[in-house]
Amino acid sequence: MANRKLIQTLADLHQNFSDYVGEDTPPATTDPEYARRTRWFNNGREDQAGAWFFSFMVTTATLTITANSTTPIPLPQDFGSPQSVRQLTTGNGGISYTDPYEPNGNTYTISRNFTTDVFQITFTPTPAVNDTATLYYYSTPTPLVNSGDLVLLDGDLVVKFALMQYHLKNGNWTDYQAMKDIYDEALQELIRMDAINPAGSTTDMNNFEIANHAKDQRQFYQGNTRRNQG
Repeated sequence: MANRKLIQTLADLHQNFSDYVGEDTPPATTDPEYARRTRWFNNGREDQAGAWFFSFMVTTATLTITANSTTPIPLPQDFGSPQSVRQLTTGNGGISYTDPYEPNGNTYTISRNFTTDVFQITFTPTPAVNDTATLYYYSTPTPLVNSGDLVLLDGDLVVKFALMQYHLKNGNWTDYQAMKDIYDEALQELIRMDAINPAGSTTDMNNFEIANHAKDQRQFYQGNTRRNQG
């Protein structure tokens, strides 16, 4: 898999695409072809982000909770689906809404505002005090517009998606199918790589018992147990 850092911006995408199709320089920004390719790049980024909850797309936001308010709280514009939540914890209340083993009785509901087209969240029961909540979520990339806008996802894969659309537009069915096969395999490779756990994150029975609140993890750090792991 190509290094994402080699293709960092919208300008990099255009130049790499032009290299593939035998152009010395990309079309001018006023050229309709430039706008068409930019749409392909943005569609490719959305396709990639929608294929998997990539760890490198996790970001954070702070939600302001008003006491006794039943009005849903708007979520960030780049929050793409109810499944995008990774971790949600309040500040003052200390409620971890994403801990399935915490028997606190608190829940949240994510809905969509059909006027503004943004997702929103409602807490149950209604918080009794002013609070904040830290939300970690898998973001959906905002469209690239300016030449210096960051790709954020795998740039080489975005170029492959655009080349697939290029061959489709020109009726090159054989080249389209070949590029589609290359794109699909590269996407699966990226997913397989992202699915590998970072060092030290492997789940075992000890970690499960701690997560299940069946073991006091203070004992783990106070004794010699930690040094005997491995």
